[in-house]
Amino acid sequence: MAASTQDRPAVSPRLDTHQYFWNLDQISRGHFPWMPPRGVLREDHSPERLEPHVRATDVGGTVAVQAAANLEETLALLDIARSTPFVLGVTGWADLARPDAADTLEGLAADENLLAVRPMIHDMDDPRWVARPEVRTSLGTLSNLGRRFEALTRPKHLPALVEAIDAVPELPVVIDHLSKPHYRWDEDESWRTWMARCAERPATYCKVSGMLTEVGPVWHADDFQPYVDFLFNTFGTDHVMFGSDWPVSRQRLEYPDVVDLTDHLVSGLSPTEAEAFWRGNAESFYGVALKP
Repeated sequence: MAASTQDRPAVSPRLDTHQYFWNLDQISRGHFPWMPPRGVLREDHSPERLEPHVRATDVGGTVAVQAAANLEETLALLDIARSTPFVLGVTGWADLARPDAADTLEGLAADENLLAVRPMIHDMDDPRWVARPEVRTSLGTLSNLGRRFEALTRPKHLPALVEAIDAVPELPVVIDHLSKPHYRWDEDESWRTWMARCAERPATYCKVSGMLTEVGPVWHADDFQPYVDFLFNTFGTDHVMFGSDWPVSRQRLEYPDVVDLTDHLVSGLSPTEAEAFWRGNAESFYGVALKP
């Protein structure tokens, strides 16, 4: 299935743009309503738990991403970033539709560890939520603050996403989890059409992340290969980046195995392209730098 660790391209260190932290107290208070009622996710997932995995896989830094639609979690992640050397910054949450969204964004952006903001669009009842006038105004504020926008979408949200981000052309945007296609190529024609529209915008990137939890327990690397190849062919090798989706990915694979699977899927890249995928594109997008 995946390439072995010894077959990895010589890219070191690497940057993981997508991982989460949480603890049992947050779970007990209902911060993560999307979380299955039982299983490996319902445990503490702390920096101390992740650190051995990032060391073992030559990952020199990560971006911690929000998993709860509340400011409390974002502030907790910012605290972690200040005290955890391998966490380079945070993608936080804010309600971009609120009248006071600008004040909230300005407050969060006062912390240099706040790199991006991610509303949980894929949970919105309105597939056009991101194109609402008040949300588009907040996207402009985010751009003015020098921060980035992460789009957590499903294919049905992509037409509105294109409309919204086209109105703020200077805003850096990254699409998480390939926008969660069906991973059935014949059914994903609309996904391909709208992802190609997103890719036409120079400031839009995409993460190779979150694929494992969108398929059933029986899968093969070949299920994902056409989708990864499509990203490189449409967005370009300079606009695609790696995200582990840990610990959500633990429902299928442990951290080193996710890295191995990704290595297999991007094995056709040249050394320069591999360097960009595993580190350079993320450094450019987030404005961070890994230590050699």
